[in-house]
Amino acid sequence: MTTRKKVLITGASGYTGQHAIKEFEQHGYEVIPVSRTPRAAPFIQCDVTKRDEVEALLQSVQPDMIVHLACLNHAGASWSDPVEFMETNALSTLYVVEAVRTYVPTCQVLLVGSMLQRNPTLFPILHPYGFSKSIQEQIGAAWEELYQLSIYFVNTTNLLGPGAGAGITAIIGRRVAAAEANGEENVTFDLDNGLKMLDLLDVRDAVRAYRQVLESGESGIVYEIGTGQHMTMEHVVSEFDKASKVNVRANFSLYQYEVGKMPDIGRTEALGWGSTYTLEHSIQDILHYYRKGEGI
Repeated sequence: MTTRKKVLITGASGYTGQHAIKEFEQHGYEVIPVSRTPRAAPFIQCDVTKRDEVEALLQSVQPDMIVHLACLNHAGASWSDPVEFMETNALSTLYVVEAVRTYVPTCQVLLVGSMLQRNPTLFPILHPYGFSKSIQEQIGAAWEELYQLSIYFVNTTNLLGPGAGAGITAIIGRRVAAAEANGEENVTFDLDNGLKMLDLLDVRDAVRAYRQVLESGESGIVYEIGTGQHMTMEHVVSEFDKASKVNVRANFSLYQYEVGKMPDIGRTEALGWGSTYTLEHSIQDILHYYRKGEGI
């Protein structure tokens, strides 16, 4: 009888974590979900910013793989408490990879980064969040090289899809569903830039990429994940309007093309991965989630 591989997922109670649990379970893995706050079984409570708790967790579980999703991921909020972002995003990573080195050195570790991060030695630092994720990656790269650990890196673009997210598409979806339930005819959002270009990737495509990188990727390599296509915020609002039962409009304070870094997804596509959810499909699923009363 073949023993199923154990995948430990930190931040498993979060938006992406919930989808990661489902993705790995559907592909035959034994999933050990970890949350910072107490939750019902099968969740294990562990504060990844506390070294002793991380060490005890890995000693006990002895995972084959770790998907390290526990993080704070709001660039704006990082300005008010940069230390908390460094502790949660960078220091927790150090504790995880050091515990792997000590107790489960054959374990594969996936560190999930962001397309907002930059190498601080080459580019200006834009915000504490991006800096914390850059340091996370450098910690992982150092432990991979110094101790020959199997550490994999993914940098992901903006995520959307069903679930209690905190991004702009979740905010719009939650408000639109509430307006429909209240019998409103119109809902208007005050947004900054109608011509801001976004690469929006469905979270279900993202977690599938995470699994495929661990299964078929190469350690020490950064895999960028996105659709490879930009769309304007104005277009996103128009897609919500088409999918909803109310009129969805936005007052934009600015109309100026603003293009972020486009992910280079060629390396990830070489693993057999590709995005499958269209923006229309993702928005329909977001609205369906909130229409059921989830997260409102």
